[in-house]
Amino acid sequence: MHVKLDQNGRIESTTEYKEFAEPDSIEFSFPEGFDFSKQADYRIDGEKLIYDPIPLSEAEVEAVKTVNMKTQMENAIVLMVQSSAKTFTDKQALSVSRLFEEWAPGKTYDKGYIIQCGNDIYRIGQNHTSQEQWKPGDEGTTALYSLIKMDKGGYEEWKAWDGVSGIYALDQVVMDPEDERLYKSKAANNVWGPPDSVPEFWDLCE
Repeated sequence: MHVKLDQNGRIESTTEYKEFAEPDSIEFSFPEGFDFSKQADYRIDGEKLIYDPIPLSEAEVEAVKTVNMKTQMENAIVLMVQSSAKTFTDKQALSVSRLFEEWAPGKTYDKGYIIQCGNDIYRIGQNHTSQEQWKPGDEGTTALYSLIKMDKGGYEEWKAWDGVSGIYALDQVVMDPEDERLYKSKAANNVWGPPDSVPEFWDLCE
């Protein structure tokens, strides 16, 4: 390999072809597997290849610190969201939906935990180990994965109680998927519905 060095012996350029080599280039045999994309971090002293990266300037050091801090903060937020998932309301979960871990087969999930799958997020309905043939959203999986969904106005879409979702607080407003109107719950722990069919448990929001 033909190598162009600077005055300190640091590698400036390399080429396999003599016709493209600088007039004052030297010939040097690099070890097998050498990463030429990082050649500027090395210098050559006789027959020795020495790792000697150029020290970062103060501005560059501060920039690296800033990037590292930002990355750590982002990781901390993700960990906090995932560890607190069981306590999130559906509305809270949807506001940070991209921070939940992606569903994968062969993983152990606890009841109440929240995962994302494609463009949707689901609350785990019961403790289980995920399987490829039972993906969130597939027919017959509502006992395992309860879809978290809201209408465009930010109201939760009513759904039947499935063991983990579909239970509503007193005065909670939901949208009835049948008539797409809003209803307010008249009872605590309300599992009755759909709202338009049980007026004793829901008030229509005019």
